[in-house]
Amino acid sequence: MTNTSATPDSPTTTPLPSSLRLFTSAEVAEILRLHPQVVARKLQAGEIPGYKLGKDWRVSEEQLGLYLQRHANQNDFTPKNALP
Repeated sequence: MTNTSATPDSPTTTPLPSSLRLFTSAEVAEILRLHPQVVARKLQAGEIPGYKLGKDWRVSEEQLGLYLQRHANQNDFTPKNALP
């Protein structure tokens, strides 16, 4: 019988959710209709949350949604296609 439990020598990995979608900084710029350099500065400053992988940035769909919620001019921001 094989032992499948994690030991101190073997790291455990958490499976990524199947719905995880990552955008590049260029895609974020296109979505937000901002210049790519503006998005790069906001990522570097931490204003837009993201992950730096080498020289490139990635922003999850959830992080982008939270950023938009924080910058909404309404307190109860809900997307038009959200279900009740």
